[in-house]
Amino acid sequence: MAEPCFKCDAELVPSARFCHRCGAPTLTVGSGRHLAVPATPEARAEIKEVVRSASQQPTATRMIQTVMMPQLPKSRTPRKPPLWYRLLTARLWRRPLVWVGVTVLAASTVVLAVVDDMQDRAQQQVGLQRIVTRLSSRCFRDSRPQIEAYVARIHASSGGTDSLLDSATLLEFIVRGMRLPQGDCSHIVEALSRPDRFELLFRAPRP
Repeated sequence: MAEPCFKCDAELVPSARFCHRCGAPTLTVGSGRHLAVPATPEARAEIKEVVRSASQQPTATRMIQTVMMPQLPKSRTPRKPPLWYRLLTARLWRRPLVWVGVTVLAASTVVLAVVDDMQDRAQQQVGLQRIVTRLSSRCFRDSRPQIEAYVARIHASSGGTDSLLDSATLLEFIVRGMRLPQGDCSHIVEALSRPDRFELLFRAPRP
């Protein structure tokens, strides 16, 4: 007697590979004969459950579930580079007009600094000439070039800490506070050109 079908329990046709009622496989070996040993009730129930679940689930779905790799955990979001790096690597710096603007701005800054320095020097020179003119009336025995040399000498003795205008202002201040009947300022310049200039100046006898 042929064994019943594992799916619909219909009696199978001898040597059939599929059930003539439901189309389920008859579980035959390669020689075309049925299984030599009848299945036990427990084994038959287990086989029927496998056949039933297989018939309800499409083959493609089972294959995808079998061979599909499990999803990998999402990688962490990469950290953003620091702001200074993004600024240096920005596309803005690839534009020639940006570099032209930066060059013009830098050149303008340098030119403004040079012009300001020149104006300051010119103002100091004007102030120096005015002081030399006023000193010429007090030190009338000394010529204008000599008075300018006096100022340069006092400036050199200060070690560069005072400007020419500061040295001329100091000389004028001292000359105004002293009487010069001879109109000679050389002894004042001599005292102001020494390291202990103020001490010698105030010790000098006044006429």
